[in-house]
Amino acid sequence: MKTKASLLISLALLSGHVAANTPANNMVAKSQKEITIMNNILKASLNAEPGIKVRQINGAYLADQGYVFSISASGLSGGFGSWKRFFLEPDIEFHDEDVMIRAEEMRIEAANEAYHVAMEALRESSEKIREFAQQEREIEFQLREVERARRDLDLERRHALKDKEEKSVKKEIEKLEAKIAKLEKEKEQVRGKRDDAKDKMKSTTKEKHKKVAETRKQNIRVASQTLAQTLCDYGAGLKSLSKNHYVNFIIDNATGNKEDLVFVYSKAKINQCVVGDIDAEKLLASAQSYTF
Repeated sequence: MKTKASLLISLALLSGHVAANTPANNMVAKSQKEITIMNNILKASLNAEPGIKVRQINGAYLADQGYVFSISASGLSGGFGSWKRFFLEPDIEFHDEDVMIRAEEMRIEAANEAYHVAMEALRESSEKIREFAQQEREIEFQLREVERARRDLDLERRHALKDKEEKSVKKEIEKLEAKIAKLEKEKEQVRGKRDDAKDKMKSTTKEKHKKVAETRKQNIRVASQTLAQTLCDYGAGLKSLSKNHYVNFIIDNATGNKEDLVFVYSKAKINQCVVGDIDAEKLLASAQSYTF
């Protein structure tokens, strides 16, 4: 059984171990100041690039590791442009009587005229599909009414007492059959137009999705170059980090598939770029990058 003295010694040793593994307060304070300044610099640098608007940058200090900056920005994270909503092919569902479109909510602020034009075209296409579906329903209603009238005349014909009456009923039936044939033809034409509109919408959304992905990739290339250049220009201000530390960037949902893009820069390489031994392009090439 432990004595009171041995318990106090154990607590003292534990306290010493915790203190030895805790960063000094002045180190944490310096790091917080440097991170705040770098947050502002990174935000200004990225916002200067067309098509990119920073939503949020969060920086943190990891003891014995370095700094990590998590970046969320329109044009990089998830989608691109001023897109409050955009349609993706998997989110379009066609039913026999109507078209349903589910839109993905986007929290994006920058303006993009090309997107609004594309979105207006999609809205017009969806309205046409709904109109064609409504026309088809109306034709089917007329068909049911005409077919009901024909059945009534068939019944009347079977109970007709005179040849003259039978001939009159037969003539009316022929008129109704001609009307039915006409309505069936109109129905097929409307259905064809609706199918064409569906195909056009699918093609439009597929092409738009492709352009969105290409634009995001281009924006990420620009952003990665901008981040590297920023480290070259302002990396000297990261004085609390030694050459054995790292500066990490995490671009939130950069692939559009809920995967983040990570860049890991060695402080030693950043120092080389600061003094001009290497340029931003070589600094970028030296970084480790991967999705996670």
